[in-house]
Amino acid sequence: MNRVRYLSLVAAVFVGMAAWGQNSIEEREYWFDYDIANAKSLAQDGNRIDVTALSPGAHTFSLRVKDSEGFWSSAVTHFFVIPFTEDDIVAGKTITEQMYWFDNDVANAKPLSQNVDRIDVSLLSPGAHTFSLRVKDSGGMCSSAVTHFFVLPRAEDLVIDQASIVRYLYWFDNDVTNYLVADADGATGIVPLDVTGLTTGAHTIYWRVGDSKGAWSDKIYCSLFRYTMPDTGIGTFSNDVAMELPSGMTAQYTTDELSQSSGGKIYVRPVDIQGNVVPAETGLVLKGEGGVTYTLVQSDATGPSIAVNTLVPVLEATNVTETEGEYTNFMYEDGAFVKIDDANGVMIAANQAYLRLPTDKVNDYVVEGGISPIWVNGIATSIDKTLATAEKNQSEVVYDLQGRRLSSKNAVKGIYIINGRKVVKP
Repeated sequence: MNRVRYLSLVAAVFVGMAAWGQNSIEEREYWFDYDIANAKSLAQDGNRIDVTALSPGAHTFSLRVKDSEGFWSSAVTHFFVIPFTEDDIVAGKTITEQMYWFDNDVANAKPLSQNVDRIDVSLLSPGAHTFSLRVKDSGGMCSSAVTHFFVLPRAEDLVIDQASIVRYLYWFDNDVTNYLVADADGATGIVPLDVTGLTTGAHTIYWRVGDSKGAWSDKIYCSLFRYTMPDTGIGTFSNDVAMELPSGMTAQYTTDELSQSSGGKIYVRPVDIQGNVVPAETGLVLKGEGGVTYTLVQSDATGPSIAVNTLVPVLEATNVTETEGEYTNFMYEDGAFVKIDDANGVMIAANQAYLRLPTDKVNDYVVEGGISPIWVNGIATSIDKTLATAEKNQSEVVYDLQGRRLSSKNAVKGIYIINGRKVVKP
């Protein structure tokens, strides 16, 4: 049978070439199977190309164009397959020969017997190689080659138990040009890393490990956070990954339970985080020594699961409004949570947290002049103590039994809390 085959040009081939600046396309040329030396011109209106001379199987078609300035485009290459026809397929054909070669060296292909299960690679050098295989049938037709990559290790690298970690190469925040190299402790394989030069905030540390055989590992990385504790010894925190707390730092989350002291101060009840890992995307209160900068490091553990937490994480700088639906928002400021009173909201920095409480509960503690700051129960700060002392020094601080602050002059008969003591006013 006289076979005539054509390749239909797909419009997508020209998509990247049709709008090539303001210049016009003056010439097209194409070639098959990377044979650019035998490239042929393509007419402007050509939409079919004769592929009769090509054998059945996989091929590549490449096309490039030249503009009115004389510049050629990059070549666009697509794969296509010419199917076998009935003339090509003869019932009963069998595989009669297998050939293989390494590293694209088809000229030195070797036959492979049908029952072989091992191939000698002793002549190959250590490193990356390719292995290619094709078969021929009883009709004399060869298949396309199937190629796989593999790595041949050095003989000494196969003795893994004799290698030890001897050095580290590390850098921060993608600044690989300023990498540091440090020797590891001979007994533990550990090297101390100096992070004191990092600014407050989020960072990423990258490192590679070198062994006693001179080999280096792939790049490894993890997040860390430099946190400077406010002078009050209390701050808020959140992060997009779980973090491990350093020594001297503890963490808490808060419930929606509010209480009021005899002095009239409002407190929200905190719950201690058990263990030293704080979960990701969780608003937290951190406690530590004021003015000290701590380093939190990314943890493989997830930390505890928290069902109810009134601290909202701020993973990116966010404008927080006074209310959110049925909730009232408080920002952290100088040791306490203060109600947001700005109609336009307040911008809260990334990696912080704010307090969100049910408005109906907050309204139970409204006093003259608005809502008092909300403190975290059980945490006494220098500011807390100062305010407590100021209350003691006032001539008379009066609250009713609902916690509402009153003017002593306007108090009618009843039971009141005056300067922290229960008093009956006749």
